[in-house]
Amino acid sequence: MRSKGPKSAVRSHREDTSAWLDATILTEMSFAIAQDRVLQVLTDVVPWQPDWENLSVLDLSNRRVETLMKLQDFCPNLLDVNLNDNLIVYLSGLPSSIRHLQVARNRLSSLVSFARLRNLQTLDISENAVESIDNLCCLDSLKHLRADSTQIDSINGIDSIATLESISLQHNNLKTIDLQGTTWTELRHLSLSHNQLESLTGLTHLAHLYTLQVEHNNLSQLDCRGGLRKLRLLRVSGNPRLSILNIKDLAKLRTLYADFCHLDEIQHLPHAKRLENLSLRAQQNSDFRWPRHLPSSIQRMFLSGNPLQNSLPGEDAGELTNLVYLELAACQLEQLPDHMWSLMPNLRHLNLDHNLFVELPNLRALHRLKRLSAVSCRLEKTAPIIRALQDLPLESLDTRMNACTHGLYAPIIAPSRYVEPRTPNSDNLPKGFASVAPPFPNPAVVQPAFSQKELSLGKQAEDPSAAHKSFFHKRLPTPIRGASNSEQGVSQTAMTLAADARFIRALPEAARQQRTLHRGVLAMACAQLTHIDGLPVSDAEIEEASRLLE
Repeated sequence: MRSKGPKSAVRSHREDTSAWLDATILTEMSFAIAQDRVLQVLTDVVPWQPDWENLSVLDLSNRRVETLMKLQDFCPNLLDVNLNDNLIVYLSGLPSSIRHLQVARNRLSSLVSFARLRNLQTLDISENAVESIDNLCCLDSLKHLRADSTQIDSINGIDSIATLESISLQHNNLKTIDLQGTTWTELRHLSLSHNQLESLTGLTHLAHLYTLQVEHNNLSQLDCRGGLRKLRLLRVSGNPRLSILNIKDLAKLRTLYADFCHLDEIQHLPHAKRLENLSLRAQQNSDFRWPRHLPSSIQRMFLSGNPLQNSLPGEDAGELTNLVYLELAACQLEQLPDHMWSLMPNLRHLNLDHNLFVELPNLRALHRLKRLSAVSCRLEKTAPIIRALQDLPLESLDTRMNACTHGLYAPIIAPSRYVEPRTPNSDNLPKGFASVAPPFPNPAVVQPAFSQKELSLGKQAEDPSAAHKSFFHKRLPTPIRGASNSEQGVSQTAMTLAADARFIRALPEAARQQRTLHRGVLAMACAQLTHIDGLPVSDAEIEEASRLLE
């Protein structure tokens, strides 16, 4: 075979050199473009900052940033960086000084390297295409991790990080977790909600845990014996197979939510002597009964959606002197025994919606009752309501959707924009449950809510010691994003009043007088009433009712 001549060799060498030069030029151009892009973003975000080298906090969220190349040259001393809602694939270019990094909703994968970010203390990689967190094993200073709505199915990679204090792995593909082999000796907050968990073992290894959230999984039992002595908050709602829940050693537990489970009782419930908030709504077990031997410390109790008519507390039941909120909606109740109210003399708020009362139970023993709701029962007349509530210090009473108020008010229709969107993996409830579930109060409205600030990276609950506290709110729709609660409250009240004004203008005279009598007589019977059936009471209504009675 004839060898290449000198000219062929020279031509080949020139072609190779040309290709190498082209690649070099393209690389340099891409680096230059990336540098220009970073420079442009920095100029837009901090145009008046005289010295970028001393910048410690930087917010580049929602700027369509694709690369971070050369950022460390411009801002070498950054400590807190927000990169949420961008198009970032790699983290190359970040300075190693960063302590707090938020990079949710980007294009990260499991190939991203964190080796240069060993000083990280808080990290949010939620809503990225991350299938594994093995690459986080090098972050030996990490305290707060959030990796919600990714695709991880294992805790490998973070199980050996001993500095972790809060972990949120919600909306993932976790099925089995054994915590016995972890080194999480300082862990305070653990959220594993909305996964596919069938087994969660080794909980007793987390001796310093304050809050545990495992809602909407597929657990059949949760054994907390022998550990978790500092636990304040336990959320296990939405585990339809959960039939065993033992809280024997949870002496410091403040809040327990176990809605939509399969429980007939909570084992060793009296041992939780500091329990303040208990929610056991809609148990799938038909044998569920009113909890026996309740701790006297309970302040709020939610039992809606359970058939309780045959298991109400007897006269020998223990007193609940601290109980201020009781929810018994959709419990198939036809009547309530008079002695029941002597067990809870300090009750302030009572919800009896969607029951079978023809006449309202006698509540005159509840001398501190402020709010009463009996929506959609079978109350036929106003007079028995007056007898049941005469002279109580009620401030708010709601009897809408009963026979005695039928047609007197505009239909209650919530605007569609207030409906919270359904999220993937959010309802691990029995199939078809939504179509047959009793109409107990909407959890988005009166569900006891833990003010968790979504485990927000180092700001985890502004006061972690108060993380167990429960909040129950007025029956208002979820506020529109972007407006303050006060603004939304005013807006919703104005809309309600306007709709009622339009409705009452078209109401026939006989129905209008019936409405006036209903509202006016109730207001006269309970002098402190400010709201009846969701609307404020006016002096004009009371005066007109008096004239009609004469």
